[in-house]
Amino acid sequence: MSAQLKQTAYGLLLMLGMLSMGSAAAQSSVVYHIDHAATQGLKGLRNIRNHLDVTPKTKIIVVTHAEGVDLLMDGAKDEKICR
Repeated sequence: MSAQLKQTAYGLLLMLGMLSMGSAAAQSSVVYHIDHAATQGLKGLRNIRNHLDVTPKTKIIVVTHAEGVDLLMDGAKDEKICR
């Protein structure tokens, strides 16, 4: 298992643990970080949607930089889907 995959898995487990410990009425905040739109963009958006499905009152901040900004450009498309 690669180091990045392990780090992602640990992060998800930590997030799930934190969500299960909080009360349903409490509002939580989370930051998603995207620095490469081609590999993280669609997955990040899907994770955000899943997060909001589970805890709709969560305050979500998305931080992008470097190649992650490409995700926010007008007319951006996923290269894997739109060939």
